[in-house]
Amino acid sequence: MHKSLLLILLCLIVCSCEHDAYEVGESELSTLEGDFGVAHIEGDGLVRAVNTDAGERLTLREATQVVGMTDKSDTTVRVIFHFTKREQTTVVPYLLQPMPTLSPRPLGAKEKMKRDPVRVESVWMAGPWLNLSLLLMHATQDKIADNNRHRISLITTDTLTHPDGLTTICLELLHDQNGVPEYFEVRQYITVYTPQIESDSVKVGINTRQGEFELRIKN
Repeated sequence: MHKSLLLILLCLIVCSCEHDAYEVGESELSTLEGDFGVAHIEGDGLVRAVNTDAGERLTLREATQVVGMTDKSDTTVRVIFHFTKREQTTVVPYLLQPMPTLSPRPLGAKEKMKRDPVRVESVWMAGPWLNLSLLLMHATQDKIADNNRHRISLITTDTLTHPDGLTTICLELLHDQNGVPEYFEVRQYITVYTPQIESDSVKVGINTRQGEFELRIKN
């Protein structure tokens, strides 16, 4: 995509759930599982199976929609998947959220390189997907103006050619705090489909609250 990704922060589910001190037995959320994966939205706008990063193909007992993508069909999306009541490879879907996917792009002619700091919690590869868990400074909704949302994008800054003929694409993660007050940290996952980057290796620079962070991967 050739524009900044406007991140409306996802309210991610955590598996530690609060219960009444006197509650006994097993609730629906006590068996909640989660994974990252890829889902195909079929022609009717519903998903019936998810291919997880763990290498499983999970069939949904009930076809479900991806949050915020009710108008999409015949498309494949990267997702964060929560489910309950596993029976081998058939599960009951609980929540299916799109995982924000960045595509490298050139910096716009009049665009400023906003590199407001983030905190990098973790980085991992899952097949062709480069995944990052970022911690962004945030605030309660009543403290945020309607048009203030974090903006994150990935830009290409250079292409290096080495003596052996191999190439490295240099990328920078841009982050615009965009007026969001900074009271507490919120986790934001993002992902990059690396086969779209035509290079032998990739270098990603990220401005963090601990200083410059550089990530290198072979493509």
